[in-house]
Amino acid sequence: MRAYYSWNSGSWVGSNKYEYAYDANGDQIMEAYYSWSSGKWEGNWKYTEEYNNDIKITIDYAWDAVKSQWQNDKKYEYAEDDNGNILHDVYYVWNSTTNKWEGNYKELYTYNSKGWILLEEYYYDWNDTTDTWIGYEKKVWAYNDNGKYILYEHYNAWNYTINKWIGNDKQVWAYDDNGNETLWEHYNAWNDTANTWIGNYKEVSAYGSDNNPLSVESYN
Repeated sequence: MRAYYSWNSGSWVGSNKYEYAYDANGDQIMEAYYSWSSGKWEGNWKYTEEYNNDIKITIDYAWDAVKSQWQNDKKYEYAEDDNGNILHDVYYVWNSTTNKWEGNYKELYTYNSKGWILLEEYYYDWNDTTDTWIGYEKKVWAYNDNGKYILYEHYNAWNYTINKWIGNDKQVWAYDDNGNETLWEHYNAWNDTANTWIGNYKEVSAYGSDNNPLSVESYN
């Protein structure tokens, strides 16, 4: 703690004050700032930091002048991989009426060992009744060893009844040992009852030893 005072009319009067806290490793996990008002300290800002499974959690606090104490204000969760790619970016605000955190936005990302994107998930709405996220958009990718796409899925709607994604577009690819595309499947609709994809078009191709096409079969 550090406090600063000034001399006024024959006595010391508070100017500003800082408070700190540290974890067992000596890392700073809290800092708060106060200013002097009407003969007492009043909070201006405060934050705390901690880690949970490599996710950095930062909480900002606001000063309650009536109760003369700190209260929750905002919460941030953030994580990156070793390559600096964002994995986890989440933001909450505090509802002082219900005394609960409410989600503002949530973005999740997954990469493979080569740094290729595998998953993107975006949530920009919150269900106050169930205290759960409402999905906005989701994308899924998969690759073969040569970096060619073998799967792409896109979801852009949310089923509020079962709290699951509704698909918009899906594509599947396959290749022979020479890298020729032997399969392409396209799905462009969603069965809400079965919660599954509905196929749109399928193409199967075969190639000769010289990589020239031998046959193409189409299904729709």
